[in-house]
Amino acid sequence: AATMALRGILIDRLRQEPRTLRYLQEHLMPGLRTLAEISVRGIYVEQSTLDSITESAKQDAGRAAALLPVENPNSQPQIAKWLYEDAKLPVPKRTPGGAPCTDEETIHRLARTFPQAKQVIDYRKHAKNLSAYLLPTRGWLNASTDGRIHPEIRAEGTETGRISSRFHTVPRDPDVRSIYSAPPGRALIQVDASQIEARLVAWTAAGKPETAAAATASGG
Repeated sequence: AATMALRGILIDRLRQEPRTLRYLQEHLMPGLRTLAEISVRGIYVEQSTLDSITESAKQDAGRAAALLPVENPNSQPQIAKWLYEDAKLPVPKRTPGGAPCTDEETIHRLARTFPQAKQVIDYRKHAKNLSAYLLPTRGWLNASTDGRIHPEIRAEGTETGRISSRFHTVPRDPDVRSIYSAPPGRALIQVDASQIEARLVAWTAAGKPETAAAATASGG
């Protein structure tokens, strides 16, 4: 109801700014519709692969945790105590609150003289894959009616203009990526288009020609 009440006011304001209205109608709204279609269609997950990788990640996390001389490997204070009090390593960096850092960059620095520190990175890798990607994906699938996950994709969730979703970042691990696949009879492709923004601007400036010949004829 509030949105409908505001609609008339906002439309009147937009009509006074034709360039903004054109941007809304030709760019923003089609983009939002596309994101909605992606969300409704959902993302196909290879469930047997998901189960296999999840089990492997659990085993790997357990083995990595057993190598750490702490009771709770998820506890940063316990990791810090092991590194800086027990192993008596120098503190290369501190948090804004003054506590010794145990972030990835710091652990890599410590590992130059104390290789055992890399065990922290190994454990965190598997633990993060489980908590951020594998287990949540299984939970979403269990609640799904079509065997797909339907993420909320937001076009206005960041200050930079990038889209965002429930995944704070795309998983880097190739094993985790492999669970998001294509259904039988389909193929999943990955494209890294060089300078795509500049190419789109040039294409739009040329009148959106449908062929390369038409672009050349228009001086594009």
